[in-house]
Amino acid sequence: MKKNKMTVSLIQPQTKPQARSQLQSQSQLQSQLQAQSLPLVPPLILTIVLPSVLTAAALSAQLFVFPAYAQQSPDFAYTAEQWAGYRDNVLTFDEIPVLIHEYNPTVLKNAIDYKDQSDKSSTDIANSYYDSAEQIYNNMAYPDDESANFASGLSAYLNAQITYENMMEQGDNNTNDNETYRLNYERQEANLVRQAKQQMVSYWNQYYSLDNYRRQIITAQNNLTAAEHKLAAGTGTQSAKLQAEQALINAQTALTAAETGLKTTKENLCLMMGWSAGADVDIQPVPEISAESIAAIDLNADISAAKANNYTLRSLERQLGNAQTASVKDQLTVTRDTAVRNIENNVTNLHQSLLQSLTELNASMETLSVRNADLAAAGRKKAAGMMTDRDYAAAETAYQSAEVQARQKKLSLLNAWISYESAVQGLATTE
Repeated sequence: MKKNKMTVSLIQPQTKPQARSQLQSQSQLQSQLQAQSLPLVPPLILTIVLPSVLTAAALSAQLFVFPAYAQQSPDFAYTAEQWAGYRDNVLTFDEIPVLIHEYNPTVLKNAIDYKDQSDKSSTDIANSYYDSAEQIYNNMAYPDDESANFASGLSAYLNAQITYENMMEQGDNNTNDNETYRLNYERQEANLVRQAKQQMVSYWNQYYSLDNYRRQIITAQNNLTAAEHKLAAGTGTQSAKLQAEQALINAQTALTAAETGLKTTKENLCLMMGWSAGADVDIQPVPEISAESIAAIDLNADISAAKANNYTLRSLERQLGNAQTASVKDQLTVTRDTAVRNIENNVTNLHQSLLQSLTELNASMETLSVRNADLAAAGRKKAAGMMTDRDYAAAETAYQSAEVQARQKKLSLLNAWISYESAVQGLATTE
């Protein structure tokens, strides 16, 4: 898929907080550990080793804070200026892949795990199953039929026999090796990047929704005031006033829930990229996708790229090459062929969703244009004394609602783009 420049939406940025404290590199941490005569262990392993000697409060701090220090790449991987950008308390959309790679706990753990698997062939892994099966077999003993514990002993013997047979079967059927493990870990990382991008979009979507909730409160307050005036004038009822009061309470409750949801989304997004819980992070605007970017898509070329890049399909091809038995090869061949068809269908469907999102955005922009013209006309009428304040407020509310909807449709288009782009880059559905 062709890369196209994306313009940044004009969202008022939040006040930038103080930069998070200076982060330490792995080499600095190792020096400190040596000075304290502590064993040199990988950062995430350290979070596992230390809890046995830490208090609950210290454990909590380690679990949340330490990953932010445990960058995966060496210092020379980026310039000092780039590291400073990645380590500040400002999150930009294009930083997400780097931050996930450097600080995400799952990615860091996978990197440590892969070091133990990086030199293993499919034969090595099969032999590990056989070794385990042999240990189980050597420890198996049929119980004495005159023993008081014969029933439980027989159950243990049969369970061990089942486990032995399963281990032998897994060894016979194993097709994994260091390459399939690597592809699986890369797929997990790419999926986390996609999730983080979509969560950042969700954050702004929720942020814009707050305006609607606030307007609903204003409307409910105005309705309550009107109901109170009518009741005082003898033209309203107590029941209508109570209903208006409840409507105001409901609107206020909805706003509180929306604000809580926004905070939760922000917290989850930041934790994914190594910030500690409660960190004050400035989430920057997300990019907008232009119609020209979508028009430039070559669907057939992207389908071919999606198949070539797909992590699961590449793993299946590797497993097929490692398979030792005809039955396993036949099964993997069917799975691979199904995966190819599903990738083609998934990319095609995501492209259709992208086009549909663009159509909906265009419609919302047309509505916004109409509401803008209506508001301008309402302003002229009000200035001429031909429109009441109430009617002008209604026109203003209609315009503001259309503006929020247009913003949300832009975010929906970006979400569709993320899904499509991720599929082409290797995450298309294979099942």
